[in-house]
Amino acid sequence: MAPRLPEVLLEVKAGNSWPPRGHGLLLHHLDLDLLVRIAGHTEDPLVVDLDSVDGLSPDRRAAAFVIGRLGIGTIITRHAPVAAAAAALGGLALFRVFAFDSTGLERSFAAHPRSPGVGTAISPGLVLPYLAARDRAALSGPLVGYGLVRRWEEVEACRRAGADSVALARSGPEFSV
Repeated sequence: MAPRLPEVLLEVKAGNSWPPRGHGLLLHHLDLDLLVRIAGHTEDPLVVDLDSVDGLSPDRRAAAFVIGRLGIGTIITRHAPVAAAAAALGGLALFRVFAFDSTGLERSFAAHPRSPGVGTAISPGLVLPYLAARDRAALSGPLVGYGLVRRWEEVEACRRAGADSVALARSGPEFSV
C-alpha cells in the first residue's frame, strides 16, 4: 500500500535550515550524499523530487534505490515510466505537471501515466486555486501543490482547491546531519 501524504511538506534543499519536526519533508535540489544522510536521520515522512537529486539519474533504478534501499515511499518525477516503476514497487509516485501556461499543462496531462499509485504534483502550486474546474478534475490524486507556496494562507488556498498536500518553501542557513 502506498504511503499517505501529510497535509504540509516542508521543502528541504541544500541551503535550508533543518526543519521543525512534525511535518512531512520534501527533499529536492540536493546531492545524493545529503539525501542518504537525511533518510537515515529522520522519522518524518519524506518525499523526494527524484529529478533534482545530483548524483541520481531520474530513472527506474533510482526509484528502486530511493524506495527500496532508503525506505522513502514517495517520489516526484516528470518521467512517466519512472512514476509507473515507483508505483509498481509499492511506492507513491507524484507525476509533476507543469502549469506555467496552457501548452505545458496540456502536454503534462497527455503524458500523465494515470495508473494506480500515481498521483500529481502541480507546479507551481500557487496555480492550483486558479485552475479551471475541468482541469482540476483531470488531475489524478493524490494531489500536491508544489512550488512558489511561501505563506500559510497560500497553503490553505491550495488545500481548499483540492490539494491533499502542499509543499511550503522555506529558506535559512545551511543545515547538516
